[in-house]
Amino acid sequence: MINDSLFPASPDALLVIRVSAIEVLFPTSKRGDDDRTLLSKLTETLEPIETAPAAKELVRDTLRRSAEESIGEACRRRITELLGAERVKEFTALYNARSRPVHLGKGRGGNSENASKALALATELIYADLGFAPGPVPPPPPAPESESPAPAPEEPAARP
Repeated sequence: MINDSLFPASPDALLVIRVSAIEVLFPTSKRGDDDRTLLSKLTETLEPIETAPAAKELVRDTLRRSAEESIGEACRRRITELLGAERVKEFTALYNARSRPVHLGKGRGGNSENASKALALATELIYADLGFAPGPVPPPPPAPESESPAPAPEEPAARP
């Protein structure tokens, strides 16, 4: 997806693609046993409630989805693990900038800087997820110096 985002497109489209590229890096996890047990018990309490079946199904689906962390939660968890908690704020700002046009139809235009930041963050996360240290690569160490000086070059022989 990151490669796809390098082709010409509007900054809004690039932002959506690049934040989505971050999202697909990190699968969601199931909640803990205690959380899932509580959600299951809450689901069971719906049966005796008299209301429209569609309303019960809505609540049942909401509880079922809550048994697994959201994509945003998975991203924030992994960014914290890979890059540190301070970088989560950066992701959250980009995620919110992406969500405004996607979910609300607002915030279009003016996303050039956000699209660039999303590309940088996505690239850094891929490297970190693969085990490469973030940041610039240090220069190689200098070659060891020999203990004795190198011999002087020989003088060319004189021509007769």
